[in-house]
Amino acid sequence: MTSYRLRSRLEFVVQVLRNPRGGGKRKINKTLDCEILNKKRRHLYMVHNKNNQLCFAICLAQHINPDLTDKQALERGRELQHLAGLTNYTPVALSEVNKFEQIVKCKIVVFCRGYDDRALSPFETVFPKSRNPMFLFLFQNHYYGIITDTEATSTARSTFALVIASLLRSCLQ
Repeated sequence: MTSYRLRSRLEFVVQVLRNPRGGGKRKINKTLDCEILNKKRRHLYMVHNKNNQLCFAICLAQHINPDLTDKQALERGRELQHLAGLTNYTPVALSEVNKFEQIVKCKIVVFCRGYDDRALSPFETVFPKSRNPMFLFLFQNHYYGIITDTEATSTARSTFALVIASLLRSCLQ
């Protein structure tokens, strides 16, 4: 080791460079909800229901049977919503998720952000684990169904679904 004696102050200038081609992924809790919707659109059931509050039930119907047309999913969603004791215009609150789990015998996990925390956190009931759980993303009082790897039609794995699945595994253990 060599040491040097300096008669004047030594000053370092440090500059942080970012990869010009992008690189580095942002964590999910720093990603805006609207960005999640835009970037992960192909991994989500996008329900357009301006005239009713059936987005939760329609996503559930599409999860149960991915081959349904939009019209068939709407009809099945109406049935599920009525079986849960809600009207077409009653939004599904998190406290009512258990009603739908009892109807379809399937674990439902809703990912949403807390009011004071940016972290994406799962909401789940005490319903037991199921073989094919359903994942939903809640944004601005609208539910988006998450297409998991078992439902994906392409060979590419869903990054968003993988993130959600890893969150779910840590929550259910």
